Amino acid sequence: MRRLADRFTVSLSPDEQDRLVDAAADYLAPIRDASGPAARLRAAATPGGARMLMTLARSLPVERASFSSEPEGDALRGWFRPDRRLPVDRAPVALLALPATYPAYLQGRSRQAVRTNLTRAAGAGLKALVVDSQGELEQAAEHIAGQRGTTASALAPAHLCGNSRRQFHVAYDDQGVPIGMSQTLMDGTWAGLASLVTSHGHPHAQTARYLLHSQVVEGLIDREVSRLVVGGSILLATSGTRYFQRRTGYRPVRLHVSR
Repeated sequence: MRRLADRFTVSLSPDEQDRLVDAAADYLAPIRDASGPAARLRAAATPGGARMLMTLARSLPVERASFSSEPEGDALRGWFRPDRRLPVDRAPVALLALPATYPAYLQGRSRQAVRTNLTRAAGAGLKALVVDSQGELEQAAEHIAGQRGTTASALAPAHLCGNSRRQFHVAYDDQGVPIGMSQTLMDGTWAGLASLVTSHGHPHAQTARYLLHSQVVEGLIDREVSRLVVGGSILLATSGTRYFQRRTGYRPVRLHVSR
């Protein structure tokens, strides 16, 4: 499929491509959730499904990534291994092209949701900070993990704190309670968003999500990073995640990783 997509490209507007991504995700969901091979084949036989995936593949711009041999480069390369069972683990991938300045990132009609949520965050007294203290990071992770029904180590592995190429941000509400956190890997001009989570049920969770991401973007631009990528395929993400990625500037691409 990739070779055919390379030979015959399709030009779609961003809105058309977004609708196609959503339709393709809906087509793949019952295939992934099927209870066995027979059920999977029945789900895959949906009329037009394969053709839709081909059209989407042909509409994707190709982005070539050359990660380093450092641990962070190896980690990013591992997100997009060619030996993965599903080719959709590598396409379409959500990629954010970062401009030269943070004010430039916030400009334009497409960033209205970002600007609105940053205004809400300021009005609610939220703040997001880089955390490089192991104790502070563990405390925040324990609180957020308790709200999400997971473990602190899953959100913030202890051995990663203090690494200059891995950065943790924590969002706090106006009472100083941690309500969100993110982890970013940096490898030269590339970065990967390893995680971005917020506390379930907090009234400002969605606003904190935008605040966290904006702080990540601002920090990466200051470090002259030009590409921010998310592991896994957009087609495997929830509809809410896809919506958030679009509002914050990500676009679907086909990622070619140099060996």
